[in-house]
Amino acid sequence: GANAATQLRTSAPITLGGVELPAGTYTLFTLPAADGAQLIVNRQTGQWGTAYDAKQDLVRVPLTVTSNNPVVETLTISVAPTSGSNGMLTIAWDTFKATTAFMVH
Repeated sequence: GANAATQLRTSAPITLGGVELPAGTYTLFTLPAADGAQLIVNRQTGQWGTAYDAKQDLVRVPLTVTSNNPVVETLTISVAPTSGSNGMLTIAWDTFKATTAFMVH
């Protein structure tokens, strides 16, 4: 929903941005900074909106950020295969695009 926190659910262990995550459900947050951004994978689930508890962070993964992309009107989070068991998680909005690689085990 528009106001519910974004969740990532995986039925198999994955490596996200070089960090291994067990199968499970997680909440995703982004932390933009002047020199890039991080994807926060948080253990807390079911919260409304931006209710965030940093003590529940499992990991923070660096994102590769670009800003000279075509305009995306609606915030879009996509997971797409690249080859074999590898893929790319992409977050896009306006001309901002942030990506990190993942691998399913």
